[in-house]
Amino acid sequence: MDDAYSKDSPAWREEQSPSPIHKPREGMKLSELRSDIQNSECPGCEIRGTAEEVRDGTKITFYCPSCLHKLHEHEEIDGFDHRERVADRDDSNRARNISTHQDIPMFKLDRRQKEGDIVCLMRKNPERSLITSEKKLLNLKKNKSQTGTGGWNHQTIPEWKSKSDAKRQLERGGDLVRERLHRVFPEIEWESKLSNVMESSLLNKRSLHTEGGVKYTAHKDTSWGLESYVRLTCENRSFWFFEEFLDMYHVHLENADRHLREGHPFNTFLILGNLNERHNSIMKKSHDSPKIIDSGQVKFLFDALSRHLKFESWKNLPDHFEGDVEDKIWHKLELRGRGDTDVSGPRFWVPYKDREIIQHNGVEYISGGLRKQGTFSLSHIPVAYVVAQMIYDEGNSRGVDGNRLAREILHMISRDLEWCEADRETMDDWWERIITDRRGDREWSVTRL
Repeated sequence: MDDAYSKDSPAWREEQSPSPIHKPREGMKLSELRSDIQNSECPGCEIRGTAEEVRDGTKITFYCPSCLHKLHEHEEIDGFDHRERVADRDDSNRARNISTHQDIPMFKLDRRQKEGDIVCLMRKNPERSLITSEKKLLNLKKNKSQTGTGGWNHQTIPEWKSKSDAKRQLERGGDLVRERLHRVFPEIEWESKLSNVMESSLLNKRSLHTEGGVKYTAHKDTSWGLESYVRLTCENRSFWFFEEFLDMYHVHLENADRHLREGHPFNTFLILGNLNERHNSIMKKSHDSPKIIDSGQVKFLFDALSRHLKFESWKNLPDHFEGDVEDKIWHKLELRGRGDTDVSGPRFWVPYKDREIIQHNGVEYISGGLRKQGTFSLSHIPVAYVVAQMIYDEGNSRGVDGNRLAREILHMISRDLEWCEADRETMDDWWERIITDRRGDREWSVTRL
């Protein structure tokens, strides 16, 4: 799909939700409009104090990050907000900069409780007031501080903030994250890539609580690491080893395990957009299905492994397996927390419709659920078997220790299999059957190392 018309693009969002809601007070400055929207109750889910801001040229659109309702559209003239400069002029000049639209959701979000949802609660109102004035935002930008309070990270996140956050992510560990990622994937502009992930994110960052009142403890760097991995995998069909990426991204495995086990919410657009497209390509058996191994996926992973394992890549790859990964194997590769767990796959938070407000210790809560939509399988694992077999077969004749390198790849596969239902015995048997079909004897398999 063209990036200019992807599900993260303003053009796509506009088509999904063209429509007017209540009019704001005429002549508002942009900072006043932000404050008005964030202090108002969303007509869809009744949550107060939250808004996601998306800019498309001179148009700014506000969405609810919980239920995806469009809240307002604001039009700037000549590329800047004239109300900030002509606020004291006549009403006709002040009023013409605002357009309003109905609250039509960007996606068809089913807000009924579904089987498999993890029921949880979100505060109806923010714990503390949000930062809304332009002056405060400018000061925060100058001081490179957090834009928000109470764990919110101010939903109206501007482009400079996403770039700043992306840079901070890469500079963790004394620029170690940037160095690790760039060494294995030099073709990816990492600061731009992570900035895009953050800027297109739609996630209500207000803390969730279990039905028993226990607060979900989220770790921001872990969330960004997991979301970046899922996004990159969706974009590339298969990407890289999961646990190795977390290590490169400086994410503690224990934190990642807890986020997945507890079903911590991912970016709503990532689940309903990128991940849903990936799922649909599998169902339709289209050419870009990640379930179909082809030479492009094999070459991508082979080159990355050559840089990771420090051997020179091969210009011409030998003949190798290409084809569809069988269903019973594919479903066992779905990402989840390590070990036995009933929670699998990335989830997003859905506020339930027509539920009573829950009172607990004088605080009002909205009931909702952490929902899985589609599946996310570790598609690099079958591809890694193909690469390991090639290196095992021809490594020595091409001047590298084929057995040693193949063993290292198998070890990386084993580590990632801890994050899904499949195990080495299951995957080795699958691969040996493929080798038997191709060569007549499973003894040729790399798994015999």
